[in-house]
Amino acid sequence: MEEGHTNIFLWIIAILATFVALAKYNLITLHLRVEGRARKVQKCKISDPIPVLFVPGILGTTLIDPQYNNFPVWGSYRGSFFYKERYEDIDLPLIPGIENRLRPGNILWKFPVIPGLFEIPVFEEFSQTLKASGYSLCNIEDPKVRLGFYCLLYDWRKDIVFAARALEQAVSKLQTELGVEKIHLVGLSRGSNVVRYYLRYGGADVLSDTSEEGRPGGQNVDTFFAVGVPFGGSLRTYYEINWGFSPGGPIGRPIAPHHASACPAAYELLRFDSDLIVNNKAQPITLDLTDVATWKTLNWGPFSPAAFEALYKRAKLHVPGLGRADMVSLVEMFLEKNLSHARRVWENLCKPHPMDDQVRTVTYTSQNRPTLHKLVLVSNGKGKRLLSTERQVIRELPELIPKVFAPGDEYVTFNQVEKQSSYDHVTTDPNEIPDGSYILVVHSRNHRELIKTDQVLTNILLNLLRRDP
Repeated sequence: MEEGHTNIFLWIIAILATFVALAKYNLITLHLRVEGRARKVQKCKISDPIPVLFVPGILGTTLIDPQYNNFPVWGSYRGSFFYKERYEDIDLPLIPGIENRLRPGNILWKFPVIPGLFEIPVFEEFSQTLKASGYSLCNIEDPKVRLGFYCLLYDWRKDIVFAARALEQAVSKLQTELGVEKIHLVGLSRGSNVVRYYLRYGGADVLSDTSEEGRPGGQNVDTFFAVGVPFGGSLRTYYEINWGFSPGGPIGRPIAPHHASACPAAYELLRFDSDLIVNNKAQPITLDLTDVATWKTLNWGPFSPAAFEALYKRAKLHVPGLGRADMVSLVEMFLEKNLSHARRVWENLCKPHPMDDQVRTVTYTSQNRPTLHKLVLVSNGKGKRLLSTERQVIRELPELIPKVFAPGDEYVTFNQVEKQSSYDHVTTDPNEIPDGSYILVVHSRNHRELIKTDQVLTNILLNLLRRDP
């Protein structure tokens, strides 16, 4: 028995030592990459610095519960391993008048699994790259430094108008308190959609039936750095709304289907092209993706049995006597509202706008991953099932690969980025800094890794320091 305990103890020590070694190796390599980029721009002199405001995408900030000492429900090992039902959960309530009390905590610089030993970098390399080149990491609530790197803290679960208003207020605050005319904006994934909306309409709601008049924010922006742009949505979102996903892998708290399907921002990343769906023979299928009946018939999103039951259980905590039929009605109203809104977002962000040509935009994308550009609806004896990821198609219908795959970054095809971006030319050279708008195509493992690639970070840095007067 004693020998067995000794062996277990040695195994634990060996595992911890491995984590420490990996953490140290990652820190050293990150430091070397950051210093290498800083050396490339060390001769640049900035006479009138322009602040940088970073707009993260979905999952880009932690979510904390203020009622329980700001417990980090999302974005920390504590939320992954020590979450309890007494804490508020990630899904937004479907019952009108009831609010979710979670609030943004901080930018998700890194996801700590074992604090100090094993931490997954998220935006850490981006911030370290700017800091090594002279930028100060600053608080948007108390801006004092012009050569500052600021971050927008907003609730990424809510709709794009909510996010654009937060961005409008942040830009105005930087202009007023720093005395600057323009700023640089960096948008990541859905954050790029928020920026595009702000550039075109400011924080005005131009999407509702009682829409406001737009107040374009483009005149406040020097350069818009758009990293991984899903202006026209992403087919991967259909999978995530229906099946959820685990951004931290098996060790992180997963985003369950009922979390995703109750998130208005997720619907705003759907695609609604008329020719989007094919059958198992690659023949077009006409299906109204904005019709609640479609989602209900196919058991999609909040109508999937597991998601519905989880949302129903959560709703009864607020309204104990809520009946099942009433919950169905609530889900139908929620979907009708959000699908209609999402369709308007998609139409407004896809179509050209005069402001696109007035703001210099650098778009970052890749085309080295096979990316789905058609949804496949399979019919069999058990009903209809949607194939909405590359892996599903490869496993079940590999003969369709040439017909439904295209080069991209796994979430967005390169053709989609080209079609929906404003640019003068396309380049693969990260050291090329044209005066006008352009697309830089890099090699990235996937959509989420774009912000970590050396080519993207080098190009952003060269643009920031060479273009400032």
